[in-house]
Amino acid sequence: MSNWVLGLGTGVCLALMPGAVVLGAILLAPAVVAMMIDESAGKSASKPILLCGIATAVAPGYLLWTIGPEIVSAVSIATNPRQLALSWSLQGVAWLSAEVLPAIIRASLNAASSARIAVLRRARARIETEWSIPEVAVDPEDPVAT
Repeated sequence: MSNWVLGLGTGVCLALMPGAVVLGAILLAPAVVAMMIDESAGKSASKPILLCGIATAVAPGYLLWTIGPEIVSAVSIATNPRQLALSWSLQGVAWLSAEVLPAIIRASLNAASSARIAVLRRARARIETEWSIPEVAVDPEDPVAT
């Protein structure tokens, strides 16, 4: 989408519902920062942050809708320490999970495959001794042969 369309949409939102824009800007600040600094192609690390931020902004958005969409109301709702801490901390947890979980999953899969390789090597050695298969000289640099 081109920049002028995004600018037009932002202008329309600011004109029609400034309270909601202020509320979203305050509660979704970590997600906006994450989207600006995320250099990956699909913004994969910032999507869960935005999702958690939007999820925590539903109740304040409903409260703003019921009491009136004024900027003063939006600022008072968004600067509630409990709401702000909840929203920003959950976005932080989402960032941490987006950055750390792939490394943990990769390490656990590597450990599982290493354990499976060890089991297969022991089974191969046992079968070679049971069947009296002569040992074959193997190049230690060849990852397929070892």
